[in-house]
Amino acid sequence: SCLPFLTPKRALLRMQDDIQLLQQYFLERAGGHVTLARILTNEMRMLEVIFECLSVEDTDSLQTMIVVLHKRTGADTLVTRYFVGDLWALVTTLAKPARRRDNARNEYLRGVMQGLEPDLEMVSKGMKQQHWDLTKAKEKRNNVADL
Repeated sequence: SCLPFLTPKRALLRMQDDIQLLQQYFLERAGGHVTLARILTNEMRMLEVIFECLSVEDTDSLQTMIVVLHKRTGADTLVTRYFVGDLWALVTTLAKPARRRDNARNEYLRGVMQGLEPDLEMVSKGMKQQHWDLTKAKEKRNNVADL
C-alpha cells in the first residue's frame, strides 16, 4: 500500500495547512456576518483540536486533548473512546511501528483512557446538569411569557 505522505510529521503539516485554508475560505464567504463567522470559528475549532490531539507527544497534553474531545463530541464516553481510538490507530499506522511497539502503544492509550474515565464521567454529568438547567430556565421563561 502506498501512503500519500512519507512521514507523519509531513501529514500533520499538510493537515495544518488544509485547516487554515478551510478557515480562510469559509470566513471570507461569511463576509461581514459576525454571527456566522463566530459559528464557523467554533466549528473549525474541532479540526484544530483533532490536529492538536494527533500532534501531542506527552501524556499530560494527550489527557487534556482527550477531555477537550470528550466535551466536543457531546460528552459520551463511548463516542470519545472510539473517536480517540480511531485517531490513535491513524497515527500509529502512519508511523509504521513494529508489532510489539504497536501493542505497547495500544496498551498505553488504553491505560490513559482508563485513568481518565472518572474525569470523563464528571464532565458528562456536568454537561448533562448544565443542559437540564438551561431547559428548566427556558421553561420558566415560556411560563412567564404565557401569563
